[in-house]
Amino acid sequence: MVRFGRPGRLRTDWGEPVVLAVALITRLWVVLGDGGFGGNFYYDPAVYYAAGDALTHGRLPYADYVLIHPPVIALVNAPLALLGRLTTDHVGFMVGNAAYTVLAAVNAVLVVRVAQAFGANRRAARVAGAFYAVWIGAVTAEFLIRLEPLGNFVLLLALLALAAARRRRHPAAAVVCGALFGTLLSVKIWWVVPVAIVLVWQVVGERARRRAGWMLVGLAGAALSINGPFFVAAGGRMYRAIVTAQLDRASNGVPVHARVDKLSALSQAYGGRFNADTVADRPAVQVLVVLFVALVLAASALALRTAAGRVVVAILAAETVVFLTTPTWFYTYCDYLAVPLALTMAAAATPAGTARMPLRRAGPAVAGALAVFAAITTAATFANGGLHLVPSTTGTSAAAPDVKHVDCIVSDTPMALILLNSLDRSVQDGCRNWVDLTGVEHGGGPDPRDEVTRGHRNPRWSADLCRYLTSGDAVVIVTSGSWHSLPAACADRIRRAPVIARAGELVVHRLR
Repeated sequence: MVRFGRPGRLRTDWGEPVVLAVALITRLWVVLGDGGFGGNFYYDPAVYYAAGDALTHGRLPYADYVLIHPPVIALVNAPLALLGRLTTDHVGFMVGNAAYTVLAAVNAVLVVRVAQAFGANRRAARVAGAFYAVWIGAVTAEFLIRLEPLGNFVLLLALLALAAARRRRHPAAAVVCGALFGTLLSVKIWWVVPVAIVLVWQVVGERARRRAGWMLVGLAGAALSINGPFFVAAGGRMYRAIVTAQLDRASNGVPVHARVDKLSALSQAYGGRFNADTVADRPAVQVLVVLFVALVLAASALALRTAAGRVVVAILAAETVVFLTTPTWFYTYCDYLAVPLALTMAAAATPAGTARMPLRRAGPAVAGALAVFAAITTAATFANGGLHLVPSTTGTSAAAPDVKHVDCIVSDTPMALILLNSLDRSVQDGCRNWVDLTGVEHGGGPDPRDEVTRGHRNPRWSADLCRYLTSGDAVVIVTSGSWHSLPAACADRIRRAPVIARAGELVVHRLR
């Protein structure tokens, strides 16, 4: 029978507070170095916050508005939106980003706990937690409301529950573990990969079919409880939004070598902004990227000495395939690999009982080198100004007083409505709000016709977009892509409309 290494003791020691503090500081540095939590945080975090706000008003995702991910993100953000209702949209959103930053720091501590539960010694677990705390792939995704830090949190809890289920050998523990995996699937469908690998390992590797059966019971129960009500309300529209719209997304042209470069952040450490050609243009970066990949492969090979190591390496390998082959790619996807990569390091750094001395020393050396590599590149990135992940803070809520009496403001991004403190008010007044305009463009809208391929060159999409953006009393368009997608006559009508508020890149046009 294949087994874990002997679980380490899970008591708290000085290493965990240090890991927590370092993880929190690195993530706060991204935000505070670019103007603080009051800035414009791009598109996706605003969509997730707006989804939670719409839910608090009784609007259901997939049936009443567009969301191309499972519903956990809306459920989790609903309390933040309620806080925004009691204060302002902007305050609720900023508190939400700060909460996700703290959650990400907690993830680093959970990596230490999971590594020990999987049999790593205390030193190896600390190295894994330190790597998660400073690795640029995690740092750049975990300072704001996103799927990745939330999914990593649930995954780590599920792995802790798995270790507990193995120790206690009680059906209830396995059901709890399965329920957490079911919750994980309800964050983002990509996490079906680690869930499937763990279940297969239970049946094939550990021959624990009974435990796997109870885990499936918990998984099915959680997945049905979370997703069932929304599926009843929306039916096939939910499947189309979560699965079909995602699978049909077109490539955004990020090549494999650029994705690997982003894992190491070497181009940014050199002081350059990330682009697809950075690796090819800099031979020194090429050499260091090869070194980074070699260290990861060496750590994976060393981790294969134990059963737990083989499981996390299998998860890392499968998730890497998804990471490298998905057509649409963004830098935050690196965080998808953070947990299995850190746990692979822990497994590599823990000496196997029968290994000879050179091999016993190789694991800690490789894991330590990866952790130092991550710390140096992240520090160099901050020092050289290569990280600019928070857009200009000039588009703040300064224009909010000028539009507080406007009933319905429509925008191509919920971020503008949050900065104007008009999101919750508009939803409460029953104004049209697609929540995720890009999701509609991908074919995830409530209208059954949305199965038709859409895009800025599709005449029907252009007409629908014009009708939506001109459906309110005022409109604010932030992204250039929306202007390009509108028919010329519609764009001219909006541009000629009187301007009633302006703050940085936010320009509000009165339509009625």
